[in-house]
Amino acid sequence: MADPIPPAFHSVEHDSPFSSCCRCERPLDEIGEPYVINKQFDRGECVLEFALCQPCHISVTDDMSEESKETTQKFFEENTDMDARSEELTDADPEDWIRHCIACGKIPNSKESFSLGGMVMDGGFVFDPYPLMVCGDCQSEVESRLSAQTKRRWDRFISDHFDGPPENAEAPPKRTPMLI
Repeated sequence: MADPIPPAFHSVEHDSPFSSCCRCERPLDEIGEPYVINKQFDRGECVLEFALCQPCHISVTDDMSEESKETTQKFFEENTDMDARSEELTDADPEDWIRHCIACGKIPNSKESFSLGGMVMDGGFVFDPYPLMVCGDCQSEVESRLSAQTKRRWDRFISDHFDGPPENAEAPPKRTPMLI
């Protein structure tokens, strides 16, 4: 039996699981492929959320410069112990997987930013290595290592697929979303 998608990985906008890929708009429950869920929070509010089917996730990742891919991979290799994490969290509640930053172990407070990443395969939520959380400090560290090319491509991805905040809303801090 497949694990249900935890509420933390439901769409805040629709108050339900994600229904389509934000890039190609194919229905996620009909594509027969894994998909990833990314959510970014700032001061306790979800400021960006999306799901990408596997082909679109690969395409978006391929848009990153080789330099950005290498430095991002190096950051996580140097700052995570996936084997220890897997061992520690076997049979844990879904919330335990996203309680601490995967890189530094920090538990963000309600005034800090963080990103969540999860994966769904065959209708069930995937555990190990997902789900994961990256705190704002580690996200900023990764962002500082990204090439200008990657940042421009992320800006284009965001502008192509998301509306900006309402004109009377406080703009969230400018940061490149973390594709987890």
